[in-house]
Amino acid sequence: MKLAHDATAVLKTLADSDAQLAGYIAEIATEQLMGIDPDDVAAEVLLELDFLEVKDVWNQAGASRDGYRGVFWVSSISSCIA
Repeated sequence: MKLAHDATAVLKTLADSDAQLAGYIAEIATEQLMGIDPDDVAAEVLLELDFLEVKDVWNQAGASRDGYRGVFWVSSISSCIA
């Protein structure tokens, strides 16, 4: 998630520095996002959620040797390795 945040920060800095570049960034983003079908995204999210076992996520969340693991973190990792 940090990488996406960093990329957004870079694009914002570039857009703030040059109005023409800002327009170009907006044009590229619009073209990229127009290809995304919200129904496909929703179906994929639903499929991933079906793989999660609430009890497993709950049991894995909490304090650990590496620090605290929130339920959101555990569920996101669980869906990546499922």
